Amino acid sequence: MATVRMDLKGYRPKNWGNGFTNWPSLVQLMDVLFCQRALRALSRVRACSVKTRCSFFARLLGCVVLFAAGTVAAEDRPQIWFSFPPNGEFMKLFSSDADWPKTLRHIDVFELQVQFAVGTGDPTLIKIFQFLDRHHIALALEVPIQTPGPSQCGLGIEGYRPPGVISNLIKRFHLLGANLKYVVMDEPLWFGHLSKEMKAGVSRPCRAEIRDVAKNVATNIEAIRQEYPAVIIGDEEPLPNTYRNEVPPDYLDQMQRWMQVFSETTGSPLGFMHFDVGWFPTDSPAADLKNHAAWLIQLRKAIDITAARRMESGIYYNGNPQDDNGTAWVEHAEERFKEIEEGHHLYNNHVIFQTWMRQPTSPLPETTSGTMSNLVLRYLKFRHLEDR
Repeated sequence: MATVRMDLKGYRPKNWGNGFTNWPSLVQLMDVLFCQRALRALSRVRACSVKTRCSFFARLLGCVVLFAAGTVAAEDRPQIWFSFPPNGEFMKLFSSDADWPKTLRHIDVFELQVQFAVGTGDPTLIKIFQFLDRHHIALALEVPIQTPGPSQCGLGIEGYRPPGVISNLIKRFHLLGANLKYVVMDEPLWFGHLSKEMKAGVSRPCRAEIRDVAKNVATNIEAIRQEYPAVIIGDEEPLPNTYRNEVPPDYLDQMQRWMQVFSETTGSPLGFMHFDVGWFPTDSPAADLKNHAAWLIQLRKAIDITAARRMESGIYYNGNPQDDNGTAWVEHAEERFKEIEEGHHLYNNHVIFQTWMRQPTSPLPETTSGTMSNLVLRYLKFRHLEDR
């Protein structure tokens, strides 16, 4: 059972993660206040009537249920996701003598990227699928879920692929025996609705309405579910901080609307939401301080949103784009998971170890500082999960 430590000053359970909400609603807050009063009154219950005692203990039992149900606390084990860019060392992860035995035992989900899968031969994909099955690791696929819109808007921009690319790949996965459990959509809200990214001479952003984005992704989702009816489809979206004015002030409101419209359009709610936090430093210490406060507020609110919808949340623990070696990148990522979980008591259902930066360049071995598997091993030690 998850435990909750009370911060009486703020009437907030410090470990209140993804169950009801990180910050209690008005009804929950009233229950929290009652629970505090109830505990103080416990010593006086014997003087009450039988009827009063029954009512009192019924409410007190409700307190236990309120604090225990569905929370993500420090002692709860998150689902651990792993991904690595397909460089020259990528396939070493799937060899029988791969040097990551401790880490491998704790990986729950391995995420592949579409660009790798599309350009890779059947024998290599089969080897990966069979390796994951032998080690009881679920397969996830990160998918650019949108197709270019009118006048080919979005063509060449992240998050988009021409018609047929995704449906053909999913059919191929099914024929090769892939046990696809998760699909991670590549930022449809950001790239479909908000992004202003331009590709000179190639493409322009679509900047579509949220409902039109949902209709766009629904086509590929239907094709995926034809081959994998039980697949869990989730989303990854950035949390650029408002201090840098990278997002409109109502960004999180738009995210909530996206969640609702997605559910209405596709017939199923999002299975999870992964957050890519904009915590990267600048060349200004003063700006970094304000940036830090901004992304922390965004992250806390975003976790609240998923919690209110009973949706699982996840966070990418990564280093900085400026890091020029793997050791620095891993150390920065380690600082972040310690700050988020130990410093701010924010816990997610999923923790994702992935890089799309120039570092780290090696996934293995797990005992060498600066590798991706070493980062996961550090997290396992931090959470006291290494020997479980």
